[in-house]
Amino acid sequence: DTFAQIGTGGLSLLALFAAEAGAKHVYAIEANRDAYEQAVDAVKTANMSNKVTVLHGHSFDVTLPQQVDLVVHEILGEVAGIEG
Repeated sequence: DTFAQIGTGGLSLLALFAAEAGAKHVYAIEANRDAYEQAVDAVKTANMSNKVTVLHGHSFDVTLPQQVDLVVHEILGEVAGIEG
C-alpha cells in the first residue's frame, strides 16, 4: 500500500512508522519550510529515502506522483494552525 501524510512535521514520525510497518511508499507533505527541511534530514538519517518522499507545500497544492491508498494526518500544534 502507498500512503500520504499531511503535516508530517520535522520528525516525520507517522511517515517513518508507515514505511517501517511495510508501506510500499509514503509521501510526507509539509507546508512549513523549516519543518520540511528537518523532515528531509530525519528521513535520510533513518535510511528511508527509498520509501519516504518528503514534499514541500500545502496538501491542496502538491501533486503526488501516484495515487495513494491511505491519507493520514496529525496537524495540530500547541496552538491550532501553528504548523501552516
